[in-house]
Amino acid sequence: MAYEGYQVPVHQSLPAPATRPMDRRGDPAKAGYFSSVQEVAAAVTPKSLSFLLSQHNPPKLEGSLTLWEAVWAIVNIFVGLGLLSQPYALAVGGWACLGWLFVVTAVCGFTGVLLALLFDRLREQGRDLTYASLGEAAMGPYGRVIVQAAVSLELAGATLVCSLFMWENLLYLLPKVPLRWIAVSSTVAVTPTVFLLDFQTLSPLSFLGVVANLAMVIAIVGVFCMDPSPPQRGELSLHGNLQGTSIAIGIFLLSLAGHPCIPAVYAKLERKEDIYNVVSYSFGLIFATYALVATAGYLRYGPSLSVLITENIMLDPGGLWFRAAAMLIVAKTYCSISPFLSICCEVPEQALGLHSANLRRAFRLAALVIIETVAYTAKDHLAVVQAITGSTATIFVAIIVPAVCYVMLFPAEKTDTESNTTTSPPSGEG
Repeated sequence: MAYEGYQVPVHQSLPAPATRPMDRRGDPAKAGYFSSVQEVAAAVTPKSLSFLLSQHNPPKLEGSLTLWEAVWAIVNIFVGLGLLSQPYALAVGGWACLGWLFVVTAVCGFTGVLLALLFDRLREQGRDLTYASLGEAAMGPYGRVIVQAAVSLELAGATLVCSLFMWENLLYLLPKVPLRWIAVSSTVAVTPTVFLLDFQTLSPLSFLGVVANLAMVIAIVGVFCMDPSPPQRGELSLHGNLQGTSIAIGIFLLSLAGHPCIPAVYAKLERKEDIYNVVSYSFGLIFATYALVATAGYLRYGPSLSVLITENIMLDPGGLWFRAAAMLIVAKTYCSISPFLSICCEVPEQALGLHSANLRRAFRLAALVIIETVAYTAKDHLAVVQAITGSTATIFVAIIVPAVCYVMLFPAEKTDTESNTTTSPPSGEG
């Protein structure tokens, strides 16, 4: 899953409507400028998704990212918790799913370019640079509502998946504790973060995403290098059945969520014409990372792979390093749930007119309880939950919205040109 590995936002959770852009401290009197790749992290975090989702202007960005800094930003946005399920996708879909991973990555990279071009068009037209404004520009008022609902649904799914990932990794670390007590205690522990309307207190832990991803890549590749041909590995299949392939594709789609962050990186880019290389290199690296982890994990554990490879690693070979990696995953998911839930709840809070801080806290607590209840009900179907989220909300936000909006907005120029050509008399006629 994406939207991971970047700084927890330092903006206020739900800014009051204002005609001026908010600065990084939530002060509407100043416009926020970011001068380094470290600072752009705060501009393309889950909080920036709420700006892209709502009617508010996104943080103002001054172009200063080089090509490779932009590549680094996008890779860290997209490579998230879905990394842990890449080997399982091969286990249920076979080696042929590497081809599907390439296709899905290529399509998402292409729609990423479309999205950057679309937001550049919105900027030329003087529109707000938000996902909702994009939907409205292409499909009218109903387009705004549809896009808002889709992004909220995607973030609700991300919250649910984060909860399941946290519970499963805690279960690996504490095997004698029943899952129901892990679920209850985790929900209680997360509740205070849900009450936060300013995430600045969590920002010191923002580096955990990158560290956790790096630790898991090293761990998965490392266990394969230590023992590349373990006994009783089982037969590695070339392709799986239809159900397994569908689940694998859904996991790949969920792992490539994060498109609402691309416009923020695009706006920060020094040379806008570099966006094509940025997207190509970024999604090339994302594919290489996912393919490497999937291949190493599948070769090492074969058909016995669990949905989360951390379970296999904790059992074989086990050890302090792998327990530490699992603990990083737990910390990472803990810090991710509250921002995801905040963005998920922002649109319904606005629709219901919940402007009071206490009312918003109560609404988010109720949403957390509902999502955690659904998560516990689906605790034995993590792969299906990932596949459903990826094949519904993510495919709509990451693929359908950019493609449809591009078709709706850009052909207008072509149509006008063709119309002018048709009505103009041929050369030489009087």
